[in-house]
Amino acid sequence: MSVSQERYIERNAGLKVRQLWPGTLWVKMRAVGFPDRMVIFPNGNIVFIEFKTPKGTLEPQQDAVIGILRKLRVNVYVCTSTTEAVAVCKRHAPAPAPSKRRNPRA
Repeated sequence: MSVSQERYIERNAGLKVRQLWPGTLWVKMRAVGFPDRMVIFPNGNIVFIEFKTPKGTLEPQQDAVIGILRKLRVNVYVCTSTTEAVAVCKRHAPAPAPSKRRNPRA
């Protein structure tokens, strides 16, 4: 598994999250040591996600930053799959909007 696989997981998670919760911001973090993405939901909830392959490990600087964020009670997660990232987001995302489709039997 490689960096390209991490990017694959990250890209697919971003596509799925934005599809499930339109209006969600999927922000690339560029500061050294910070998690890969900051996810801002329309309800104001914020989640930070670091993507790793299943065998990937955090760099010491990443571990330190994530530790600081957790001490500040920030929602920060390390995800190793698209499914895991979507599950994390589901915990913090707004409830789905009611369907606007009309009942064909009415």
